[in-house]
Amino acid sequence: MKEKILNFISDNPYCKIGDLCSQYDGKKKDLMELLKTLEIEGDIIKEDDSFILPSSLGLLKATIVSVKKHCAFALIDNEEDDIRIEEEYMGNAFLGDIVYLRYMNGLFKVIQVIKRRYNDIVGEVIKDEQNLVLDVNALACENIKFVIKEGSASVSDIVQAQILSFDKTICPESASSSCIMI
Repeated sequence: MKEKILNFISDNPYCKIGDLCSQYDGKKKDLMELLKTLEIEGDIIKEDDSFILPSSLGLLKATIVSVKKHCAFALIDNEEDDIRIEEEYMGNAFLGDIVYLRYMNGLFKVIQVIKRRYNDIVGEVIKDEQNLVLDVNALACENIKFVIKEGSASVSDIVQAQILSFDKTICPESASSSCIMI
């Protein structure tokens, strides 16, 4: 049934729920659950009350499979080889995240994180120029900093933390840095 729905949306971009109900043999509740699952997994995009495939918007669904100091690699769904993403185009994506990519000017860019692999991260607390940050070895490119809330840890502590927010303003020392508040 999943393939039938995906094929229908592919052939009928911006279709409405009524259009899909006419193609679906089951209960409307089951269809709604399937559509929600497809949306959460990044297989479809719900825009207003319409459904469309990411590919119709020039987006590619991929998983971040490796993170290096200044780049990352992603595996696009249904492809054999991974592709390179320069750190300035990673946005707030980390290792294991499922993302939408767009190919622009010869480079891949993360457009949106669809699903986070890790809700919690573990690392050692270190001090940078202004903040206590979490050193998380190969989870994110070098331009991402995981800032620890004041008073919640000390240098050299090993901590488990949850991501609270993505905020470029708490890292003013470099326009190319982004901070994740934990």
